Amino acid sequence: DTSASIFKNNNLIAAAEEERFTRVKHYAKFPFNSIKYCLSEAKINISQIDIVTINSNPLHSIFKKIYYTLLNPASINVALSSFKNFEKKISIKKLLNSIDQNNQFNGKIKYFNHHLSHLNSSVSKFENSVYVSIDGFGDFASCAWGLKKNNIIKIDGKIYFPNSLGIFYQSITQYLGFKNYGDEYKVMGLAPYGEPNYTKEISKLISYKNNLNFELDLKYFSHHKKKIFFIDNKGAPVFNNLYTEALTKLLGLERLKNEEIGRAHV
Repeated sequence: DTSASIFKNNNLIAAAEEERFTRVKHYAKFPFNSIKYCLSEAKINISQIDIVTINSNPLHSIFKKIYYTLLNPASINVALSSFKNFEKKISIKKLLNSIDQNNQFNGKIKYFNHHLSHLNSSVSKFENSVYVSIDGFGDFASCAWGLKKNNIIKIDGKIYFPNSLGIFYQSITQYLGFKNYGDEYKVMGLAPYGEPNYTKEISKLISYKNNLNFELDLKYFSHHKKKIFFIDNKGAPVFNNLYTEALTKLLGLERLKNEEIGRAHV
């Protein structure tokens, strides 16, 4: 969900998601309209921006990515996709300069770790706080946690690719027939109507280790072997199935998109 916000002297001036302008849910391409809106609200042009910050650091965990790929040659397509994203992020100045033909961006671009960005977006008023960030993946990590002391957040631990609670949840969402990106909220809505009849089977998908670590049983998932994500012509994110045939053997046939939701699905 690409978006933009603009600050002056630590004060928020404006913020917007690109989907509000394109009318495409979860729009995933560059937020040209959002940036133009923010500049308009601040009554300035792009040349007057001092710093642009990005909520991802392409260089973060780069050696972990290379090391993992060397140990897992089957994931080469995933690695190539990751490096293409790397190229897009470091060429962002060209996109900024295409916003206004009469004014060019002359400021600095700073890249911040994805999960640190998540953690900083959740502001606690307590002097000391525990922070946790869980998603699909960002900068090769799916989970991060740490402490905030004296307004400084320190990350104490991370879970790295290919293990991810986000992938786990999205896989089950897809299996239940909700294929669109962002459909997880529908499964959350169904959850109170269900019974824990598949606890034994679901526990085979993920295991918990010491020190807050967890691991996926990768035979049930496909995200580590093939490219699973692309952006369609409208700018919407599209995901291929993240699970393998092993999951359907474990849980039964997947629910079709328009199939009635039965007891087996909740």
